[in-house]
Amino acid sequence: LEEIDFLQMKREKLFFEYYEKFKDLNLQTIEIPEGVENNFHAFWIVFNSQSQRDLFIKKSNEINIMPYIGYIPLHNSKMGEKVGRTPYPLTHTESISSRIVRLPFYIMNNEEIEYLSSNLLKIAKECL
Repeated sequence: LEEIDFLQMKREKLFFEYYEKFKDLNLQTIEIPEGVENNFHAFWIVFNSQSQRDLFIKKSNEINIMPYIGYIPLHNSKMGEKVGRTPYPLTHTESISSRIVRLPFYIMNNEEIEYLSSNLLKIAKECL
């Protein structure tokens, strides 16, 4: 149980480091409603366009930081296309999926957290 508490504390630290860095960029990020307990398993941002998101991923990869596309709508997945049916277009879902990116999220030491969060913030500003 002590190990779980330690891991949760490390994930929470990373989450809030990202949150503090990205909150002033006017991009959509995770908001934790009051009274809700979070397991801090991921952090994502939604860019204003797919081209901004793609450039962010490209520039991050160039310095060996690997953010990734974090969401593919079920109806666009291979199985969803095979068996899924939607009576209407899901334009909002598809828009978000084309602009969202998940930031690297694993247990890191303080130097790694600072390196990642600072460099990802710098790159995000360049892409806006």
